[in-house]
Amino acid sequence: PVEIFLFGGALLVYLAVRLIRLPDYPIYFFTDEAVQTMSAVDLLKNYLRGSDGHLLPTYFQNGVYYNLSLSVYLQVLPFLLFGKSVFATRATSVLVSLLAALSVGLILRQHLKVRYWWAGVLLLSMMPAWFLHSRTAFETVVFTAMYAAFLYAYLLYRCTSPRYIYLPLLFAGLAFYSYNPGQLIIGSTGVLLLLIDLPYHWQQRPYWKRALLILIALALPYLRFRLSSDFTPGDHLRLLDSYWVQDITLPEKLAHFWAEYSRGLSINYWFNPEQQDMARHTMKGYGNIQ
Repeated sequence: PVEIFLFGGALLVYLAVRLIRLPDYPIYFFTDEAVQTMSAVDLLKNYLRGSDGHLLPTYFQNGVYYNLSLSVYLQVLPFLLFGKSVFATRATSVLVSLLAALSVGLILRQHLKVRYWWAGVLLLSMMPAWFLHSRTAFETVVFTAMYAAFLYAYLLYRCTSPRYIYLPLLFAGLAFYSYNPGQLIIGSTGVLLLLIDLPYHWQQRPYWKRALLILIALALPYLRFRLSSDFTPGDHLRLLDSYWVQDITLPEKLAHFWAEYSRGLSINYWFNPEQQDMARHTMKGYGNIQ
């Protein structure tokens, strides 16, 4: 069909506008990008053991934080093939981000029944916030791609067949290990979907046993890290000087949370070109969405 051809063309455009002159823009190659490949190099030098001596470690250090995981493992093969390269490091992130574009297009086609569903890929491609970040090797790119795939997989399970139940669990696990703040997002999304679709989930009891085994398998690396490391989520919050660990009252913390959450959902935040975010996370003269 013509729509499939257009979808393929949209994906090619998506890749082209990211891979062309990839090392030149963004103009920086930030330490948070370089550490992905350098951690993969150290992993190979240490015979697949981390700095703590564990085989196939769950997390890798980025400075004083233990907040890198899946993004490091994704860089192992590109390093073996191309060595240390800005292009290879960022291109790996670009290829992973293609999963977000695929998921958006397929959600629009199969579940939202949008007539020009293939154009969703182009719309995603041109959003300044995503255009900028998907050309970097920040682990947020990997998380966003895995989260989009998780949403698509969940819709397959919910609207197509319960046999897809294992796919959203897999992508939820990959998203969980992609980005530390994403753990709260995946957890809260999972709880909300569990409650919203509880009657449907109850009908799928024959699938629960295997699904539980998959959940346990996905949780084991995290449990191993928690049992063997002194670094806790609270330590991470204290290093960031988060308001959640500051010496203020709970109502003040909740008010701060609500202010930040409201800002993140505001039209002004997404469309106003005059942003307050860090310069490396914005395109000058553009809002997060045009």
